[in-house]
Amino acid sequence: MLTKCSQSSTRLLRLESTIARLERRSAQLEKINRQYWRARRVLFVAGTLVTLIALEIAGLRIGVLAAALFVFLFTVVAAFHNKVRDGMTRNSLMLAIKQVQVARIDLDWEHLAPADHLPSNPDHPFETDIDLTGDRSLHRLLDTAATTEGSRRLRSWLMNNSPEAAIIAERQLLVRELERLCGFRDKLHLYATLVSSQVTAQQLGPERVYKKDRWDSHTLVSWVEHV
Repeated sequence: MLTKCSQSSTRLLRLESTIARLERRSAQLEKINRQYWRARRVLFVAGTLVTLIALEIAGLRIGVLAAALFVFLFTVVAAFHNKVRDGMTRNSLMLAIKQVQVARIDLDWEHLAPADHLPSNPDHPFETDIDLTGDRSLHRLLDTAATTEGSRRLRSWLMNNSPEAAIIAERQLLVRELERLCGFRDKLHLYATLVSSQVTAQQLGPERVYKKDRWDSHTLVSWVEHV
C-alpha cells in the first residue's frame, strides 16, 4: 500500500512538473504569436503604402513588383505564424490532457468527463452497491475511451457477472505493455482529439477535453473500409 501511495505521489509530482513546463511554453508561444500578428499588420500597411507610392512615382511595373514582393513576404510570415498557432493548439491540448490525469489522481470529479448516463440495471447484483456506474463511479474514473462503443464496452466488462480469468490476464498483459509508453499514450490522445473535432487554442482547456464528443466507431470503420 505504501509503495502504491509513493508511486502515486511520484507520478503526481511528475505531472505537476510537466504542467508547469507546458504553461511556460504556452506563455512563450503566446508572446511569439503576438509578435507575428504585429509583423503581419506592419507588412500589410507598409506593403500597401509602398505599392501606392511606387505606382505613383515609378509606374506600373515597379508598383507591381513592389506588390509582389510584399505579398511574398506576407505569405512567408503567415506560414510561420500558422505553425506557431498550430503549436499553441497542440500545447494547450497536451496541457489539458495532463490536467485530466491530475484530476483522476485527485478524484476531482468536477473536471472529469461527464458520466455516460445509461439507465442502471436494477437486477444487477452489484452495479449500484459498489458504484460501478454513475456520476462518482469506477467506470467514470477509468473511462478514457475515444468512442462511445469503447466506453460502453468498458462498462460491460466492469459489470460482467462471470468474468474469465484467462481473458482478464490477457487484458492486464496488454495494459502492462502500454503502461511504460506514457508518451505514446499522450500523443495518441492528442491526435485523437485533434481529428475528432475542429479545435483552436482559444477553445482548449480542461473543459474542452473532458467534454468533447466521442467518435462514432461505426462511422470510422466504414470510412477505413472505403479508403
